[in-house]
Amino acid sequence: MKRLIFTAAVMAGCFCCGIVSAQEVQDSSQVRSLDSLLCSIRNDDQRLRVEIMEALGKGDVERVVALNMQIDAQDRVNQETVFSILDSCGIPDHLSDSAYSAVFLVVDHAELAAQKKYFPLIEEAAESGKMSASDAATLQDRILMREGKRQIYGTQNIVVGNGNQPTAYVWPVEDPENLDCRRSSVGLDGIQDWIPEFKAASGMDLVYDKNLTVKKIRKLQKRNPMIMEDK
Repeated sequence: MKRLIFTAAVMAGCFCCGIVSAQEVQDSSQVRSLDSLLCSIRNDDQRLRVEIMEALGKGDVERVVALNMQIDAQDRVNQETVFSILDSCGIPDHLSDSAYSAVFLVVDHAELAAQKKYFPLIEEAAESGKMSASDAATLQDRILMREGKRQIYGTQNIVVGNGNQPTAYVWPVEDPENLDCRRSSVGLDGIQDWIPEFKAASGMDLVYDKNLTVKKIRKLQKRNPMIMEDK
């Protein structure tokens, strides 16, 4: 196939149509175009999520609902592009950290079926050093939480609230006594170090109760009107 210099938009279209092969992606100009496309996707993904965390911290339920709709729409657009790339050539080599982060974020924010489908690719990329071990751990936790199971690394939380006082709770964790050891093994700070970082970023308190069970947190969800997973 004749090699072409792709713009970001053309690159996306080619991946969606399955035109670009894994070998051709290694061409430096195509890698740069793909990297630029994925970095743009990452920016779109994070911009709205920064806004929704600010709205949650203020207890602005109306704004949270509106932003959730925008996030869902943007996620569908991002998924169409990234899933086409993953389906056609897996996770390409030679991308920037931000581009690899975009791949993780789009999968992490997808539906459970897609998360489970692409988790092996992200896990393999993390094992090879291409992607972050903490990203693979985060996606694993997200899948477990959505399946109603205890998470492993303590990366997932839900937000509950009454009026203008939302509070985040760390989703129940397996073997909490060894949580910080597991977090350290994938490059994450200890859970108690993460709590003030979360509050500084979101304006919300984050509660970690090592005795919290899935049954108890489900009851908490039912009692509170504003419920949101960490999107």
